[in-house]
Amino acid sequence: METDDGQIKITVGEEGLRMISLLKIPYTKITMDFSEIQPETQNVFLRQFNLYYQKGGG
Repeated sequence: METDDGQIKITVGEEGLRMISLLKIPYTKITMDFSEIQPETQNVFLRQFNLYYQKGGG
């Protein structure tokens, strides 16, 4: 993803299952590289990312 500061590199890993008793919850490991951008741009991106991908939390 391109920003005014540079690139944010997002790597999507393999899917997995987290088991809680009999409940199976799917998850995907994600890694983000913010080495090219300023901390403020990183904070703005992460706030928006968390809003889009928040599931059933509070």
